[in-house]
Amino acid sequence: MTIDTMALNVIAMSGSLRKASTNTGLLRAAAAHTATMETPVKFTIIDIGDLPLLYNQDIDVKDAPLPAVAAFRKEVEAADAFIIACPEHNYSVSSAPKNALD
Repeated sequence: MTIDTMALNVIAMSGSLRKASTNTGLLRAAAAHTATMETPVKFTIIDIGDLPLLYNQDIDVKDAPLPAVAAFRKEVEAADAFIIACPEHNYSVSSAPKNALD
């Protein structure tokens, strides 16, 4: 596979945990649109619902993170692009993606 034919690895995260979220729906629409593009795109919507609700540095051990945290980090580190679709909450980002990014 040459550089010209490598798929762009896009990771997307919804800031809402609801399955019927409008933000998640927008990401699904974006994923469907990538199938029509000339450039190959691997579009993955990651579910942050399995991540710990609150970040706790005491349990965030670099060599042995929780399995859900390790999987999330691996996906993000491998991404060429990262998209966040998030509801606005009090003029800011909702708590779910803030905690995921912590």
